[in-house]
Amino acid sequence: MPDKRDAPNGSDRTWIGSIVIDCTDFARMMAFWQEALHYVPREPPEADSVVLKDPEGLLSQVTGDAADSRRPVEIDPELSAVERILHSVR
Repeated sequence: MPDKRDAPNGSDRTWIGSIVIDCTDFARMMAFWQEALHYVPREPPEADSVVLKDPEGLLSQVTGDAADSRRPVEIDPELSAVERILHSVR
């Protein structure tokens, strides 16, 4: 379990280091999260995975992995900001 030494600001809060997202369209997933969160790759992306980080180093990372899945995550199309981002990366 994470402790305060793992949090970038040394707080007493629990720190989540990375959130892992499996996806079937890796390039689109990476573009979406970069646009949505303004994150940048921690290292050059591999063919099927990337770790995106907060440029200021204050928030959790997002790890994207290509996966062969037939159950995509549904995103509510009523969310205009999400819809705008999705259309921008198609």
